[in-house]
Amino acid sequence: MRENRDRTLLTWIAPISTALALLVIPPSLARGQKEAVATRQVPASHVLYTVYRGPYKEAGEAVKTLRRLAASQGLKLRDDTVVWVLLNSELKSPEDLLTEVRVAVEGGAVDKSRLQKEAGNLGLGTTGLKEVREAQVMQTTKAKGVADPSRLYERLYARIQSAGYRPAGLPENVFAEASRIPDSAEFQDLEVAIRIPVAKR
Repeated sequence: MRENRDRTLLTWIAPISTALALLVIPPSLARGQKEAVATRQVPASHVLYTVYRGPYKEAGEAVKTLRRLAASQGLKLRDDTVVWVLLNSELKSPEDLLTEVRVAVEGGAVDKSRLQKEAGNLGLGTTGLKEVREAQVMQTTKAKGVADPSRLYERLYARIQSAGYRPAGLPENVFAEASRIPDSAEFQDLEVAIRIPVAKR
């Protein structure tokens, strides 16, 4: 993981069969990246989630373990997408950072007590199933080859303001083919969707 606090950029190298999440708080269009900011509707989803505490360089294991938990409970993953939500980005200590890791699953009955017990056995923190409501987001994409997305965040927040919206949630970073990330992949090699929930002012 590389952490540049001056630019509030957090990145990490994703292990195989896990997902990348870049979770940042604003700032800037890296060289060569075209601006492409748009509003879109994210449909409601049923998700299995866990809250991971600690530095991002070690967070890949949480994704892998969450997928194992889904399999153990007979939950079918809806797709190969992993969403990360940064819960307390203002903290300076990597050990205290909280990240909510989500994988969308098909709906179905699950024994919640069994789920919690197995999550504990696997070493996961707060874990559960929940419905994520449909949301309007402002979204852009960090292209492959771009190492620093800070200008993307700068323009994303500026567009939210100029379009008459306000942030209505924490930044979410999405990688659509999580299980295909090779062991050697670095952030600059990957395409990452960056989105922020919004509401009209």
